[in-house]
Formats: sequence, structure tokens, C-alpha cells
Amino acid sequence: MSLSWLWKKEEKPVVCYHIEGFLNCKYMQNAIAIAESVKARDETTTVQISSNAFEKPQWQERLEQLRQEFANSPEAQTHKTSPFIFEGCKESERKFVGGYDSFMATLKDRHCPRPPR
Repeated sequence: MSLSWLWKKEEKPVVCYHIEGFLNCKYMQNAIAIAESVKARDETTTVQISSNAFEKPQWQERLEQLRQEFANSPEAQTHKTSPFIFEGCKESERKFVGGYDSFMATLKDRHCPRPPR
């Protein structure tokens, strides 16, 4: 009889964040840096980060493509800035998060432990 189940580690949930924007955008650079920090520190969730950076002229074209891809999201339709952030590890799970401020609020809510009351 195998007792390996005693040592089996419980798998952590996985969350995938995708950050897109233009190369010199400080908000995009900060979003990536903070997401990487969260990835390194979160012990309860496996955080995966991907990013795509574009030259500013190509960014407007890509932003329009993203709006089309997220046609079911009213928030995505009105998003006009860099970065454009969405989550989902599978294409069928993709959901618009928002820009920098919305992403920071999402990270804080999901990945920063709250002290007990």
C-alpha cells in the first residue's frame, strides 16, 4: 500500500495576467515589475505573467485589435491607454482587467494578505 498521498503537495491555483502596451510606457513597465514581484512573493497562488510591447504607432493598431477581441466587455471598448491588461490562462477564460489602476487594485485584492481583525 502506497502512502505517497501523505506527502502529496496540494496544487496551488494558477492565475495568468497578460500585459500589453507601448514600449516606453512607464505604467506598463511598472505593471510588469509589480506583477513579477507579486509572482515571486505569492505563496498561495501560481502567478504567470506575459507581456507584449509595441512601438507607439503600432500600439494604437494593437489596441483596436484588443478591443475587438474583448467585444463583450464594455470597459475594454472604452479603454484608450497603455497598458491594456487581461487575465486568463486559456483563451476561453480571458477577461479584461483594465489599465494600470485597475490592475493594481486587482493585485492588491487577490495577492496581498489582509491582517486578521
